[in-house]
This record gives sequence, C-alpha cells and structure tokens, in this order.
Amino acid sequence: MRQRNLTLELRILAAIGLLQADALYVAVVLFILLLGANDVSGTDVLVKSLFVFGIAIAQVASAIILARLFRRIWWELSLLAAWPFWLLLVLLIANPNSEMRESSVVVALAILVIVGVGGLAAFGTAGQFRMTEDGQWWWRPDECYSALSPDGAWRWVGDGWREEREPVPPTILATEDWKALASNQEGRITRPQMVRRISAFGWDATSAPWRAVWPDGRSRWWWLGCFPVLPLAVLVVVVLCLISAIAIPVVVVAALIVVVDSHLDIETFEGELSGVAAGRLCLGQPTITLRCPRRVRSQLLEGAPYRIYRTRLTGYLANFEQINTQAVAGPFATASRPQ
Repeated sequence: MRQRNLTLELRILAAIGLLQADALYVAVVLFILLLGANDVSGTDVLVKSLFVFGIAIAQVASAIILARLFRRIWWELSLLAAWPFWLLLVLLIANPNSEMRESSVVVALAILVIVGVGGLAAFGTAGQFRMTEDGQWWWRPDECYSALSPDGAWRWVGDGWREEREPVPPTILATEDWKALASNQEGRITRPQMVRRISAFGWDATSAPWRAVWPDGRSRWWWLGCFPVLPLAVLVVVVLCLISAIAIPVVVVAALIVVVDSHLDIETFEGELSGVAAGRLCLGQPTITLRCPRRVRSQLLEGAPYRIYRTRLTGYLANFEQINTQAVAGPFATASRPQ
C-alpha cells in the first residue's frame, strides 16, 4: 500500500508498531550480546559485530520509514529513530574513562548519519497528493497539476470532478513546483528547490545499490524463499550498506555544485519538448538539452509546449510550465487530469 492511501490513523499505528518492533529487536540483540560477553573468540567477535551493525541498519530503516510517513516532523522522528545511539552516547559521556569518551564521537557521527538519511527520505522522495488551500493545484513535491481541466469547465476537488459555472481556462496545466514559479520567472531559484534537488540526488545515490535486489511488488512467498539463504542475504546487506556509505562523499560534492549552480540564476526557454521517450530532453530549435531526475521526466509529454527554467552551469531542469494552448472539452484530458 502506498503512503498516499494511508490515513493519519493508519500512519500513526504503523509508526507505533515500527517503534515497538525496533525496541524489541534491539532488546533481543543486546540480550544475546550480554549472554556471550565473556567469549572473545574471533568468530564470536565477528558475530557480535554483525549484530551491532544490524542495530545500525534497523535504526536507519526506521528513520527512512518514519520520515516518509510524517514528512513535516522528519527531523524529530529521525532523532527518535536513533534512540539506541542516544542511550549509548549518554553512557559513554558519563563514563569516567577518557578512552570510552573518545568513542562518543563515533556514536555522534552515527546519529548524524541516521538524521541525514531521514532528511534524504523526507525531501528526496515523492509524497502524497493534496489540494492547495486556494484549490488551484493538485500537488505533491516535484509534481503539480492544475485543478482545472484545459477548457476550465471542470475542477478536480481531490476525489472527483466538479463542473464549473463560469469556465476560465488555466494558463498552466502542470508544473514541477508551483510555489517557486514566481521566483523562477524572475530568474531566481528558491532555497526549497535547492534542498529538494540535493535531497533527490542524495536519495538516488544512496539507494541505488538496493534497487537491483529490492523485491518491489513481490509476494510473501518470495520473502519466505529467502530464509534458506539468510546468511548470504546478511552478507549482501552489509556490502550494500558499505556501497551506500561510499556514496555519501559524492553527495557532499554534488551538494556544493548545486549550491554554486543555484546562485548563478537560471535561463528561460519556450518550445515543444522532444526526446522524452529516449531520456534525452530537447526543446525547440536550436536544440536546448536538459537534465532532470527520472521521476520529473516521467511527467513530461512528448510534443507538448513548455516554458523551461534551466540552471546555467549544469543545464539542470529547475522548473517547468506546461502551457495550455488549446481548450479540450470534458474532464478526461490526459494532459490535465491528475492520476
């Protein structure tokens, strides 16, 4: 079930269940570690390290899920997801041994990583659709549609179409970010746009190793079939986590480039879009090459007229306006009706 199908009550119950399962997992792992506290053999140390690493993975997963369930309070929930490390940090700081206090730096870095991944999950992924307060846009981050049909005769109200008494065709059928349109038209990029661009790249970079093995849409029987190869699965998870960790410096460098690129203002172009299916976006003559994430590219229509806002340094698609040049009767226009 996708997040946009979950009510607030179901999301709260899901969050409570997740935190309870997380607390139970941490308690079981700590109990196992305490039972073998006196065993310092090489094999046992390796097993204990895997258990501790499993706790870290569990907290990162909790931060991702909680941040996606409640985007507005992702910061607080990401800090909550790191609760075992907060507990460990307090114990280390309270320990009179100076060597133990030095380990608190590593624990603090682990907390920062968990909060950072939670932020990437909150801002770098799509949310649930909702209506703006003025009723003009049906939107979620990086995807906005006009609530009016192209001829202005119908209005989308969230769960169906309503006929308008005085039709007024909208000038814009779709855009990436309706909040930033005014600033983009003045040649400026807003700070939320910059944050979402960094978060989207960071999320794609850190989650890229997992897409090849994540069983999206597969049944419970697929998961049951994984149990015979559980040791191999644990090894795969460890390797994928290490690859994701390597991507963090790349995200930092990319963030610096985005900041510089965003302060150089943007360029505006108009024309018919082509090359959508091939993944190479071109606009008009002379050809203007564009770069944008896959989830934004999927919204663009081949041959439709657009006003494009592009960054100067990297040629990145900052925002777009799908221009309404003709009136289409009825509420079932594929260009305007949100899915």
